[in-house]
Amino acid sequence: MMELSHSLILNEEALQQIPEPKRPIFIFEWLRFLDKVLVAAQKSDIKGCQKKLVEQLFKQINESPGPPTRK
Repeated sequence: MMELSHSLILNEEALQQIPEPKRPIFIFEWLRFLDKVLVAAQKSDIKGCQKKLVEQLFKQINESPGPPTRK
């Protein structure tokens, strides 16, 4: 499951295949990966997916499953 979350863009197709109770975990893993990889990512890679990435992040903020998760 974690391998599917390792991308700059949230893999929405994989997310739909995951059972509902495990989706927040998948999203959390994607966000943790994103936090680590954005520092090292090429600007051109980020620029290429920036619009979609911002849309996905805003969607997660608006549809948050509950209180913030702490590390």
